Amino acid sequence: SVTKPLVGIAIMQLAEQGQLEIEAAVAAFVPAFAQAAAGRHVSVRHLLCHTGGLQDTFHVARPGNPNPYIVDRNSHPSLADHTRAICGEPLLFAPGPNVQYSSSAYNLLADIVGKVAGVPLPEWLKAHVFAPLGLRSTTLGLAVDRAPGNESAMNREMPTAMNGEPLH
Repeated sequence: SVTKPLVGIAIMQLAEQGQLEIEAAVAAFVPAFAQAAAGRHVSVRHLLCHTGGLQDTFHVARPGNPNPYIVDRNSHPSLADHTRAICGEPLLFAPGPNVQYSSSAYNLLADIVGKVAGVPLPEWLKAHVFAPLGLRSTTLGLAVDRAPGNESAMNREMPTAMNGEPLH
């Protein structure tokens, strides 16, 4: 969830620079998405607002869950893995006034940033967000060139639980 505002900033910067239109169809950037959208117009704006009808695929799969998730976070899937999974799923509803919180929407937006900018989202953020703000140690994801001890692990299991599930 912390990534969503950063993805939104990158998308809006690209829009401000005239490199993409907010009302553009997602399928214009991710052609495989046209199949999942069943011919419906899902725009970049729909993704930004969680109104595109996308299923949320970015959760931990649990055995026995009657509604298993599509992408298992424990397998450390790539952005391309998420995009493939999203493109293989039907929409929950027609794009428009309905709202469904969706990490999948922001995964697609991150993919769109990479395609439009020509560099992966972390590189775009470093050059166009973090560096201009003087944030020399800030990265999206772990940076291989960081000094030892500067990392803060966010995906370690905590000794508490919520609804019977361990927190990560």
